Amino acid sequence: MKITNLYALPTPIQQAVVFNDTLRGDLDRRTDIISVTKLIAPVQITYLTRKYWDQLSEDVLDRLWALFGQAVHAILSWQTPDDDTLIEHRLAIPIADTGMTLSGQFDRLHLPSGTLSDWKTTSVWSLGDGVKFEWEAQLNILRYLCQAHGYQVNKLEVVAILRDWSHSQAKGEHYPPLPVVTLPVKMWSEHDTYDYIIERIKLHQAALLTDQPAPCTDQDRWRRPNQYAVKKPGAARALRVLADENEAQSLVAKTPGAVLEVRSGENIRCERFCAVAPFCKQFNAQLKLAA
Repeated sequence: MKITNLYALPTPIQQAVVFNDTLRGDLDRRTDIISVTKLIAPVQITYLTRKYWDQLSEDVLDRLWALFGQAVHAILSWQTPDDDTLIEHRLAIPIADTGMTLSGQFDRLHLPSGTLSDWKTTSVWSLGDGVKFEWEAQLNILRYLCQAHGYQVNKLEVVAILRDWSHSQAKGEHYPPLPVVTLPVKMWSEHDTYDYIIERIKLHQAALLTDQPAPCTDQDRWRRPNQYAVKKPGAARALRVLADENEAQSLVAKTPGAVLEVRSGENIRCERFCAVAPFCKQFNAQLKLAA
């Protein structure tokens, strides 16, 4: 993958991104080992990344927040080591009958309480729906790895560091009161976790065998649905903005002079954050439909 620096960010930042890319690139393209992160990632993205690696291009700016998150992890690993806590610990196990080794690195495991913590550097809006499914899946798979190595895990949590938190907005009803939020994460049964691991491995392997990766879901694409604005001609703001078209049409019918404005949704990941989008048949087919 080529790393560009179109916005002339400082050279040390560019070098850090390139170094990290070199460090992870070879491992992420292997087909006999899969990391927890790649396992839960959209199959189509993982497949296309492997296939078109030498043709991909991504800018330093697009990697900036990921780099920031890695810096936070590095700083948090400075804590004084003790016998009660494991920090940034990597584990791996072979998954029977798949020919695949599953590898994962957890952030922090407090042994006396069996609390497995994952640090996330993220934005305030990302907490709008609570714990994301991929966070839940990631921690439960890491728990599976821990228990396979004899570490008991009784509790899962995400510790979210909110990079865009604003003190002036903290008094709002639905705004986090602090820039660090600890979120409890639901624990899956061992059976359900194993089934999920096997399901994901089979999907990734099927993509390699058939050259037909499973298409991305709305969740994978970070789909933002259409919105329907009820407006009066000449008005600067809509009377209401609704998610349901029928409800919006009904309001238009009841409001003299009102018109309906459709605000098209978007696939945020595809359009802004996906390096393989130029090589994705699904994305390019959607572009043709929208044209």
